[in-house]
Formats: sequence, structure tokens, C-alpha cells
Amino acid sequence: MNIVIFASPGIMGPSIVLALMKRAQDKIKLIVRASSIHAANPQDLISLAEYGKIPHCAPDDLNDAAFVQRVARCQPELIIVASFDRKIPQSVIKTARFGAVNVHPSLLPRYRGACPEFWAIRNGDTTTGVTLHKLSDIYDEGDVIAQEICEIKDHDTLG
Repeated sequence: MNIVIFASPGIMGPSIVLALMKRAQDKIKLIVRASSIHAANPQDLISLAEYGKIPHCAPDDLNDAAFVQRVARCQPELIIVASFDRKIPQSVIKTARFGAVNVHPSLLPRYRGACPEFWAIRNGDTTTGVTLHKLSDIYDEGDVIAQEICEIKDHDTLG
């Protein structure tokens, strides 16, 4: 499957890129890195892209016609979003045969938005998890495809 990934550095983005790189049946055609101030250290994603000989970019404007055309030339079957902090425009989503999914590090609908792992620990939750859901016009609100629960132990920290 041809995949375009929108990811931020940290735990989620590089982990998903690495897992997909290991799958022979999938081919990552492009890694789109977050270019905002929140993506202060993109080196993990850049290193993975260079190791896998995967094109990568960090566009300032996701609506830019040249960027949308670049994604379309990849002929993605699926767009995967992992901790990306900007809204993916419909013009980009429509380039993918099966649309776009987001991997969110909480059990939606709880803890929509940024840093849900922090809030789960901060609020004393005993479980959290990961949600795979369809991308929609509202952040972290698309139809849930799958969820996996994990326990938060007393000694767990965000790190």
C-alpha cells in the first residue's frame, strides 16, 4: 500500500514510521514533518527518512497547490497522521484512495487535542490507550476504527 505520513517528532511519529518501514507490503512515499515551533527536534524523523530513502518535507502551507500536487504524485492509498499539529486540508485527503486516519495517543473521546498522555497521568487515570480513527473536519472526532487500552502504573511518567 502506498502511504503518506504526516508526523511530528517525539514518540508517536517515529514509532509509526519505523513500524511501517518494517512492513514489506507497505511503501511510505512521503513523510511530511511538522514545521511549527512544537516540532523543535525533527531529527528522528529526518534520520528515519534518510535511512529508508523516503522523501520528506516540512511545508509551511499545507494548502499550497505545489504541496498538494506533490502528495498527489505519490498516489497515496492511505494518509496516516501521527501527532501532527495542523489540520490536513480536504484537498490533500482527497488524493488518497482510502482517505486519512489518525493515530491518537488516548482513548477518544477522552483527551482530545495535544499531550493526552500528560493529562491521563496528571489526572490520575489508571488506564489510557491509543485510538485509530478516520480524519474528520474536527480534530480527534472522526469515526473510531480501533482502540487499544494500556494500564498506567503508579511509577509511570510521561517519559
